[in-house]
Amino acid sequence: MKNPNKCVHCGNERIVKNGVKSNGTQNYKCNDCCKQFVATYGTPYYRKQYDAMLTLHISALLNLRGFIDFRLVAEFVELICGVKRAHTTYYYRHLDLDFSQLPKPEFGKIWHIDELFDKVKGSKDKFGYLFAVCDENSNLICLYQANERSTQAAKNTLKKAGNIAGFAPDVIVHDGCPIYERAVKIFGKKTKHCQAHFKADPFAFIKEGALQLLYLSNNRVERINAWLRRWLKHMKGFKAFDKANLWADLITCLFNNKHAKLSLLATAIFF
Repeated sequence: MKNPNKCVHCGNERIVKNGVKSNGTQNYKCNDCCKQFVATYGTPYYRKQYDAMLTLHISALLNLRGFIDFRLVAEFVELICGVKRAHTTYYYRHLDLDFSQLPKPEFGKIWHIDELFDKVKGSKDKFGYLFAVCDENSNLICLYQANERSTQAAKNTLKKAGNIAGFAPDVIVHDGCPIYERAVKIFGKKTKHCQAHFKADPFAFIKEGALQLLYLSNNRVERINAWLRRWLKHMKGFKAFDKANLWADLITCLFNNKHAKLSLLATAIFF
C-alpha cells in the first residue's frame, strides 16, 4: 500500500514509522494524538490477507465480463491464485474497491504513448480508441478509453497520466501522429516529444543545462498494446464507456503487479 502522509484519526501530518507488525506490515504513529495505525486502515484490505489486493481485483475483472457470475469467479480465483473464498465475499467487497489504494511503482520521466482500436457502443467512429501510456521501465501509467482519435482525447490521456504519476515527463515518445505533437503542449515547454517507431533512434535534449543523448523507440508501448489486444479479442467489445474505463482501470492496477500478470494472461487464454 502507498505510505500515508497524514494521520487517519486526526488528519495531522506529523506521523512517523513505529515498527512492523508480526505479518510484516509497516506500523505508523501520530505524534499529536499518539494513536497507531497501518496504511490499509479504512480500506477494504484492513485486517485482511495481503493477497486480497490481488484476488479481489482479478475477480472484479472476471465479473465485469458479464457472463461470469461470482460463483464461477470464486472457483477460477481459487484455481489460478490458490485462495479460497465464498462468492459473497467478492460481491460485497467489490462495492468498496478503491483503485487509489493500490501500490504504484516509481514511474520514470520518459513516457511512451500509443492507441489501439476496440469496440465500444456509442463511439462516434466505427471503432473506439484505447490510449495507453507507459514509462521507460514498461510500467503502465494509465489507460484511457476515448470515442475518437483526436487531440482532445490525447490531451485527456496525458492529463490522466500526469495526475497518476504526479509530475510532468521530460520526454514523450510517440509514433508521429499529429494529435500527440499538439497534446504534449499541456505540459509546457520543458516536456519534449520525440517521433520514434521500432528502431531506436538517437534523441538529444538539454536537461538542467546538460546535453543528454537517448536512444528511443516506441516498442515498449507497442508490446503492451499487443498484450491488451489479447484481452480485447476475448472481450468482444463493451456495451458502454463507463464499463470500458472501469476495465481499463482494473487492467492498469494489475498490470504493474508481477504476480498478477500470470493470472491475467491465464484468464485471457481460458476465456
